[in-house]
Amino acid sequence: MNQVASYWSSNTPRNDKLETIFEVVFDLVGNIGNNSLASFYDQVGYGDALAAQALYNLYSPTDVRRSLILASSPTRGNVKVVNKYPNTSQPDKDEVKLIRLSEVYLIAAEAAYHTNNENLARDYVDAIATRRDPDFTGYTESGPALLQAILTERRKELAFEGHRYWDLARYNQDVVRVNLGGNYSGVPLVIPAGYFRRLLPIPQSELDANPNIRDEQNPGY
Repeated sequence: MNQVASYWSSNTPRNDKLETIFEVVFDLVGNIGNNSLASFYDQVGYGDALAAQALYNLYSPTDVRRSLILASSPTRGNVKVVNKYPNTSQPDKDEVKLIRLSEVYLIAAEAAYHTNNENLARDYVDAIATRRDPDFTGYTESGPALLQAILTERRKELAFEGHRYWDLARYNQDVVRVNLGGNYSGVPLVIPAGYFRRLLPIPQSELDANPNIRDEQNPGY
């Protein structure tokens, strides 16, 4: 679990699936070229997604996960570049990780917290955090601070794997979009937790088909 850089950078089939529980494997037949997930992050490709400085700052200098975010881009300036899927030049691109063992540990930590077993919650989250950062000795937080530590660890471990927005939604938190700097000119924006467009409308066909929810359209639609 602590071989983070090699786990993400490998462009050859892996037999040691201890960390990977479920992934989508691409080969020459299924190669989607520049539409691959790797191109979404890589600055040679589309490069649409960057890391926020606030995320980068969460990693200590001794946290191996920091190597998965590059400090700058030769084409985009002083921005933080995602390096989790670096193999855009490979014919089979990167295998997309959907469920990893690390996520399961963090799910278990969150579940233990919500069932009033904080010692077990700390054990689970420390199993990830202390192996990623050899200088980190473990969490001592309790109560709401422990839950926040677990969510922060999820943000650090699962960054750019499709989890962060849903974590914010589950806990009814705002989405904060920042200006990423460099050659980008994005507008900072806060999407409030209660903003109605964060929920999609229930399709009218579903409402018509089910009398139990016929009058239960999501707010704002």
